[in-house]
Amino acid sequence: MTLLRLENVVKRYRAPDGTELTVLEVPWWELDRGERVALVGPSGSGKSTLLHLLCGIVRPSSGSITLLGERLETMKESALDRLRASQVGYVHQSFQLLPGFTALENVLAAAAFGSSLSKRRQRERAAELLERAGLGDRLDHLPRQLSQGQQQRVAIARALVNEPALLLADEPTASLDPETAARVMELLIGSAAASGAALLLCTHDPEMAARMERSVSIKELAARPAAVRLA
Repeated sequence: MTLLRLENVVKRYRAPDGTELTVLEVPWWELDRGERVALVGPSGSGKSTLLHLLCGIVRPSSGSITLLGERLETMKESALDRLRASQVGYVHQSFQLLPGFTALENVLAAAAFGSSLSKRRQRERAAELLERAGLGDRLDHLPRQLSQGQQQRVAIARALVNEPALLLADEPTASLDPETAARVMELLIGSAAASGAALLLCTHDPEMAARMERSVSIKELAARPAAVRLA
């Protein structure tokens, strides 16, 4: 069942000299519920731009992006914020944890905006996720008291706390050593499978891409013809 659909999506930015630069073109693409897909390509190829489009952080210059039946480019910002908070989990390469919040508080901050659970259940779920991530004894630690791998696992728990339908991960292992990277990948893949979330992972690492069900490159997406729809 289709979770996400892109049709004739183009993103352009205006350069300082006034010229328009096209940074991404996707004639057509679909992602099904529960799929685990690697989005591959070199740095600067548009992978992060695509993730930002898929969660509505930026809007396309033209074209349509449909998530859970909602066309993101036509939604009001308030409705888009609610959809993003409740249905999209985003794991940033740079973690983006709140420095003055503990591990538990960082996860709860996401639950406060997108969860329909009671405050008590939000806290229980946040603690459960951190426990599964091997951080049960680090709930009260601030980000600066955690290793890079531990910070990334907090970021993953935060992305999962609202049981999103779509989990986006932007080079989540790029700054980690191989052993920690493998643990982070196990957590991402296992958590997405357990919750039924679709996982779209940006990476330039062939080994990480091979862990997913299938891979697609930005170059392939740009070359794919638009879907032909029958009347």
